[in-house]
Amino acid sequence: MKGLEKIKGKVDPLWWYSGLMLIFSQFGNLINFYIGSVLAIDYVDKDMLGAIEPLTKLAIFITLPQAILLRTYTKFINVCHTQEAVGKIKSMLRDLFLICMALSIVTIFCLWRSRDFITARLAFSDPHILWVVGAIAIISCWSPIVIGASIGVMQFKRVILKNLVGPTARLLVILVTLKKWQLTGYLLAHFTNLLVSTLFLLGALGKYLHASLKAVSYRDLLSEMLRYMKPMAMLTVLISLQGLVEPWVIRQRMVDDSAGYFVISRFGIIPMVFVQAIAPFVFPLVSRRHERGEATSPILIQALGAMLLIGLGSSILLGMFGKDILSLRSSWSAYVSYAPLLFQICMISVLTVVINTHISHESACRRFGCLWYFSALVLLEVLILYGLNKWDQFRSVVDLETYTWVKHHMATNFEFTISLMLLTRLAIMACVAIQVLALWRRERKRS
Repeated sequence: MKGLEKIKGKVDPLWWYSGLMLIFSQFGNLINFYIGSVLAIDYVDKDMLGAIEPLTKLAIFITLPQAILLRTYTKFINVCHTQEAVGKIKSMLRDLFLICMALSIVTIFCLWRSRDFITARLAFSDPHILWVVGAIAIISCWSPIVIGASIGVMQFKRVILKNLVGPTARLLVILVTLKKWQLTGYLLAHFTNLLVSTLFLLGALGKYLHASLKAVSYRDLLSEMLRYMKPMAMLTVLISLQGLVEPWVIRQRMVDDSAGYFVISRFGIIPMVFVQAIAPFVFPLVSRRHERGEATSPILIQALGAMLLIGLGSSILLGMFGKDILSLRSSWSAYVSYAPLLFQICMISVLTVVINTHISHESACRRFGCLWYFSALVLLEVLILYGLNKWDQFRSVVDLETYTWVKHHMATNFEFTISLMLLTRLAIMACVAIQVLALWRRERKRS
């Protein structure tokens, strides 16, 4: 143990905790990969397989108000932690829990009211599925709060170990339920993962919730929090909207391709095994340095550089050998025709994490200049993707040749949709690179 403490003292905190996350998360990643790429493909009917991704993203999207509160409170919990204002942290956690309890009820009501709209567009008939999605939505209200609060007070060990606890519970549930209940069983196991992880992380917040600790008002921070929340809300909505619309339109307009999208997405997230080991720790470490008036560009450049290097390398390998990989099992081989898109899917996953990490850095520094280019590009992508749903209404307006070409090459074309998703992220990354370079130059001049 002393040897480990000695190594920890010599290594930058970002790389120490990222290394631990990389090691401990492999167990959870292997379980999740086995569930998604083996059990789900083997036991869930092909016509239901494509509904998994939009349903899980829907459960996240309908908890947007909670996500906005979480991102704001996480920042100021970290500020209070830096200032050792423990009593304010207790007040923040108490208020956050109370608000989210009320919002949970509103979330379920909205989901129930939208049930016909959702089932018609995502093409499933089992009424139990929406109940499970509702349960996921409720726990999704609380899970990010507990994770964000744990990161905010820098309880990184618990955050790392939850990657062992949650996936194990998920595997046990899915082995019992998947074969009999299929999609419902898959979603129920996802709920179990979130529930167990959340309960495990609550232990990290015990001293901030203990009855003996006196709560201290944070009213002096409210004006700052509101100023911070407005741009943060816009960013959160845009990130969630993009994450929902992409799989949603694939399921709605390209039902036959939606199962293929789910399958190659399971392999496409393999690069994120390495990339996501770094991402969770950027916000609290950057936030602390910023509040102390220290330079933050070294952490950002190191994190983004490592993510891009590892992500690009692993994406190239998966793109080169994708056909061979999908030929290894009979259940996978049915989707071998999607192998040429594997590199693009991998890069979409990698760039999404890289862009979100940059946004986390900027929001940790209370800067939101990235909002302008991010909102313009994401809204353009969403308008194109979802707007193509209405293309049939233009049949009487445009000539037949134009209508047919757009219908075939864009509205119902899976390859076009994937290419647009990647192109949007590449355009955002170009803007990110310019912004990072400008930050590095500013901080270099100051020093």
